[in-house]
Amino acid sequence: MTYRMEDGWRKVSTTYSLTFASALLFNIVTGESVTVWTRDFDRWDAYECDAPEWHEVPIDNDAWLAYCRKNGIVAAGLRAKVVKGRKVPVGFSGIVARIKKVYDRYDRWVANYVVFEDGTATNVTNCVLDEEGC
Repeated sequence: MTYRMEDGWRKVSTTYSLTFASALLFNIVTGESVTVWTRDFDRWDAYECDAPEWHEVPIDNDAWLAYCRKNGIVAAGLRAKVVKGRKVPVGFSGIVARIKKVYDRYDRWVANYVVFEDGTATNVTNCVLDEEGC
């Protein structure tokens, strides 16, 4: 299958491993998403890849936000609502400024925190997308 930009497909993320690269494509018209294999670093040519033409395409931020809205992912730039927790009152709603990774004293990842525009922060699992603000 071919994934063309004219049909509404946009690149929303890229994943690299040791030997290959893949891209997450999202169709802004139909709302479907697919992961395609874009580059194999062990080979000189890309004839076996699913969609090598998507390797150099930049990530579309507007399509990323649409993908997050459709799948309920809390991301920077969207409005989130606090549904549980005690540091931030339940029912608080605001625009997410960024997602901050929290590490312990041994430099191991512990959690992701949502930092709102006013500076308040809470665990991302305490939040959901605010339907009124999207």
